[in-house]
Amino acid sequence: MPSPIVIVAGHFLEWRAYLPLANRLRANPFNRRVWIAPIEPYHWWQSSGANFRPVIDVMAACIESVAEQTGESVTVVGHSAGGRLTRKFLGEDDYCGRRYAGHRFVNTVVCLGTPHHSWAPASSVSTRWANEHYPGTFFAPKIRYVSVNSRYIKGNSQGTLAERTAYALYESLLAAPGDVWGDGIVPEPCMTLDGAEVIQLAGVYHLPMPLTTWYDAPQILPQWAENI
Repeated sequence: MPSPIVIVAGHFLEWRAYLPLANRLRANPFNRRVWIAPIEPYHWWQSSGANFRPVIDVMAACIESVAEQTGESVTVVGHSAGGRLTRKFLGEDDYCGRRYAGHRFVNTVVCLGTPHHSWAPASSVSTRWANEHYPGTFFAPKIRYVSVNSRYIKGNSQGTLAERTAYALYESLLAAPGDVWGDGIVPEPCMTLDGAEVIQLAGVYHLPMPLTTWYDAPQILPQWAENI
């Protein structure tokens, strides 16, 4: 039987945004057992670039509870910053006063559009800490790492409004010209995690928003969920 799944929200998003994804993973043809870490917006507001313990503590409690309930290790699906924070949870180093050692409870980490590298002030401290303490696929082969990336739009400083917006967002994360492909918010170079399996998608926007195609879309979900 496939392992239970715990979904971890992206930056400033709440757990309810992931109900459609959870429900589709529970249904045919996937038939997975799925939980969503009950992260609320205030957990993000309580966090900062240097200390995301309010969010990681919620995630940790959920993952450990699911592992205890099922007697199995867990597949974690982390969207955006949720994937990066999962990497911190796996480790044993002190993080703001707590040692999680989450590798004891996890068999697979699936990162959906996760920025593993960033030079933006709001996220550079967090990404740098994760990469310094647990570079790349640090716990492989015990833990499988899967990076699910999307080419949604290429940044263009002279293009359409959408292309110019993408360019500015990509530039802020790269601290370099934003004329690269990305998912509308995160540029492709920032999604790279050395050693991870890569599932490359096309046309998937970074955020689960109305009128956009996201990772839970019926035509997209099988392209990555069948492989976890």
